[in-house]
Amino acid sequence: MSAEIIPFPNAVADALESLAKLARAGRITGVMYAATGPDEPAVLTGWQGVDISERAVMLTHMHFDLIDAYVRENYVEY
Repeated sequence: MSAEIIPFPNAVADALESLAKLARAGRITGVMYAATGPDEPAVLTGWQGVDISERAVMLTHMHFDLIDAYVRENYVEY
């Protein structure tokens, strides 16, 4: 008897697969990542194909994205 693997929706896997396709096509040449798992506060971080100045630029951009998201989620009109 063999087990059947039944796929289920997984937004994280879908996003990673999309990035992998772009990388295999040469459209992404460097990546920086941070990931969390079920055993918080475990955070996995890493990078590939980027130097320290590119990492600094990417991190700054992500920081601005975070600020923008925070403002949008907490904006109250008076």
